[in-house]
Amino acid sequence: MDSYDAIAGVYVAGGNPEGAAVTLIEKTQVGGNNPATMSALRELYRKIPGGSAAIVVEGGASKLNMACPRLRDDLCLAWADLTQVLLEARRTSQARTTKQNAVERYGCPAAPFHAVLPEGPVF
Repeated sequence: MDSYDAIAGVYVAGGNPEGAAVTLIEKTQVGGNNPATMSALRELYRKIPGGSAAIVVEGGASKLNMACPRLRDDLCLAWADLTQVLLEARRTSQARTTKQNAVERYGCPAAPFHAVLPEGPVF
């Protein structure tokens, strides 16, 4: 999980808080909403236009706000990247499930997912 933090740090150092946010969102999808990651996301989204509502606190815990359009767009990017990572790790079933959930359940645009994982056999 440290690799996600390192990649996010590179994005921040390069003046790209959006890239850092997408990276940390992907981290939450792999490792859950740990407090340090959620705090970092809250700080990043304060700097990103349209991101002020991306993180909400409910019952004392921070969570991703699916009602925030900016967060939903970034989450779709994170899921597309995660689909690619899973495919490269030869976890095709998980990649397909991630793609299907993103497109069908959350309404992410299908094109980035089809570019990464087309329909039909993969290997």
